[in-house]
Amino acid sequence: MKTKEIEEILKKIPEEKTNEATLIANELKFILKTITELKKDIEEKGAVEHFINGKQDFLRESPALTGYNKMMKTYDTFYKNLIALVPKEELTSEDDFDSDELWHI
Repeated sequence: MKTKEIEEILKKIPEEKTNEATLIANELKFILKTITELKKDIEEKGAVEHFINGKQDFLRESPALTGYNKMMKTYDTFYKNLIALVPKEELTSEDDFDSDELWHI
């Protein structure tokens, strides 16, 4: 899912729901931007980091990966809320959300 695709979905939403849809779409765009940045950080630094704090010394999931996973769940929720505003007769198979698509951002 990319910004252009979000804009295409917005065009399908009835005028009386435009304000709500625009708010959701803006959040989705922000989330996409954030996910892209987090993914870049994960690719550069890895999904695991060496953590040392006093006597604690261990490997842990990177904060970027933790944030990425949370943002993916948030994205899914916002996307479903946006799609719920589209009249059923306007929905296409392209509007179906598949979280695997986000791996190709």
